[in-house]
Amino acid sequence: LNIIVGLINAGSSVSSSGEKETCIIASGNALETNDLWRQMLADCSSLPVILDSDSKEGTSRGAALLVAKALSQSAGTDYTDEESLSIKSRLEPNPNLDEYWIRKKHEQEGLIDQVEA
Repeated sequence: LNIIVGLINAGSSVSSSGEKETCIIASGNALETNDLWRQMLADCSSLPVILDSDSKEGTSRGAALLVAKALSQSAGTDYTDEESLSIKSRLEPNPNLDEYWIRKKHEQEGLIDQVEA
């Protein structure tokens, strides 16, 4: 659950940062083959999760996308990550579960506080 706390916090800070659209690009065998995990990732982060059909070498591709975005921003152009993706599926977060994940985050933070005390 500790990773869920991080994802909820990341999703909250990203959605309030003013970015045009932010999403999670899933890669790796577990996320590529399990729709439920990708949906849970979308729900707890409040961000869409995209499965790129060309998601081999996900870490290298992610680094290259970050460089491309930084270069386009410094050049004053508008680059979106989805322009270079071959989207196989896109899962949207279920807004009805926001309260559930926030409650789970608070429960986990309470457990962490008890252990640290």
